[in-house]
Amino acid sequence: MCDECHRADSNQIIKIILETSSNTNPVALAREIMASPVFQMHGPEHHLMIPMVLLTTLKNLGVKITDTQMQNAWLRAKQVPGGSCGSWGACGAALGTGIALSVFRGLTPLSKETWGQTNRDTGEILQSVGAYDGPRCCKRSTYSALRAAMKILERDGVVQFPAEAHEVPVCKDFWRNQQCLKTECPYFPR
Repeated sequence: MCDECHRADSNQIIKIILETSSNTNPVALAREIMASPVFQMHGPEHHLMIPMVLLTTLKNLGVKITDTQMQNAWLRAKQVPGGSCGSWGACGAALGTGIALSVFRGLTPLSKETWGQTNRDTGEILQSVGAYDGPRCCKRSTYSALRAAMKILERDGVVQFPAEAHEVPVCKDFWRNQQCLKTECPYFPR
């Protein structure tokens, strides 16, 4: 199947799962989506999935997230290309999380109050993703970005995620990743 076909199928899986989900654990919800056979090991579908998962779990926890915000996040995240981790120097997982924070906070390029904080938070998320050397791993980046975002949202008093959301996930996809860091990755099975 062509890459473009995989992405279209992955986008449909994201929509279908999120429309019916009541999950409040961002990592568990991301894992549910990534378990689909059409969801590739690496690719820009992760950049799209991450803000949608984060906003959906916030909504499921009772935070006001509108349909317009969800649509806005979808449109923004679709613009983050594959390989941004290497070609832009900023992983799409972290950028996707920054998109979720921007949309949640109503950030625009002209915002005053939330502009600096959202950029600092996205930098903190990039630090979490960049704590491990390459090569890229979209699953490792997904887990790291979502876990960092959960810490930020809890620190800011936005929401309290369920206790199990803070458990370190154990990767189920390492066998598909030819460049897996194995024991150097915090999510590799021990």
